[in-house]
Amino acid sequence: MWARLWGICLSLLLLGCGYQPLARYSEQQFGERIYVDISINYRDPENSVLIKDAILRSIVQRLGAKVAISPKEADSQIHVTLHNVRFASLAENTEGFTSFYRIFVTLRFRYYDKAGKVTEMDTIGRHTFSIDTHSILTDTRRLEAIEEASIQALDAFFAKIATLPKPKG
Repeated sequence: MWARLWGICLSLLLLGCGYQPLARYSEQQFGERIYVDISINYRDPENSVLIKDAILRSIVQRLGAKVAISPKEADSQIHVTLHNVRFASLAENTEGFTSFYRIFVTLRFRYYDKAGKVTEMDTIGRHTFSIDTHSILTDTRRLEAIEEASIQALDAFFAKIATLPKPKG
């Protein structure tokens, strides 16, 4: 009974304050079709591919937009560069091996809106993860952590873009 009443009150509060999901605001910014270009980091090309996959998934799943094949058919464009990847040790086990890491991924974005205006920004994604009993950071765990942190940086980018004034055109 109380849970139902609580749910109704929360729904009325969200509807009354004008809450709209991020996809609604981003539709005004990005348009229906978005072109994505990612600069490949030649020192670590796997990360660039992971980030592009994460961006494409997020555009479809979180924004509800379509991915354009070329810049000509797109309403807006996103150019992404993997700027920095850094691991930090957070905790050690009794033998002195690191057991918890935090990864910081910095993505550099250049965004062209529907009117052709350019916005540049860097966003940082963070992800904390543990190493199992092996005490070794494997490539698989490293790539998973980079992908999770990249998704967080991407969400920060989408949120910042959604708050910009609506483009003309």
